[in-house]
Amino acid sequence: MKLYRPVGLYEMEKILESYGKEFPPRFPEQPILYPVLNISYARQIAKEWNQNDPSSGFAGFVTEFEIDDDYIKSYETHCVGCDIHQEYWIPAERLHEFNKNITNKITIIEAFYGKQYTGIKPSGVTGFKEISASNQIDILKNLMSYNAMDFSETIFVEWKLINLNLFYWQNNNLKYNPNVIKSICSCLKNNNKLFVDDISL
Repeated sequence: MKLYRPVGLYEMEKILESYGKEFPPRFPEQPILYPVLNISYARQIAKEWNQNDPSSGFAGFVTEFEIDDDYIKSYETHCVGCDIHQEYWIPAERLHEFNKNITNKITIIEAFYGKQYTGIKPSGVTGFKEISASNQIDILKNLMSYNAMDFSETIFVEWKLINLNLFYWQNNNLKYNPNVIKSICSCLKNNNKLFVDDISL
């Protein structure tokens, strides 16, 4: 079964650290994981809540993943509003079991960013350093033009940051160049580190 989950910046970073294999442990004040059945519902939360929330890093990511059909049948669906507001309630203590039944990698299919979005901190090893997210696409564009090796190395090192920013660069049209995005995605894919799906070029 295909499910969706809206998450903020820091939770999405943790998902990437697992290479898209699992959702991170819940905090004590979060006893339930709420995967949803409808992309419209996930989009609504990511757009209306996460992108305006400081604790979400002013970003909302709509993730998509497949869960084993037989496993998820053990849970009831809950409607918490109108027809699209269908979700499962997974107790935090059963999250490990839930993660084990994800049958593909968790991918980002949409993302929404608030005006205060800055992204995650760069590693400091590459030319990004403390450069803002809005300027990083320009750095990558220049590297692609003048130094292919540095371009590839930067993407290899900063792959998490880049996955988190791809929709940001595209959605905000920040010095956007389809060829740059295409080359970034190709490099990430070649290194098995592309976790953004259906980004239109």
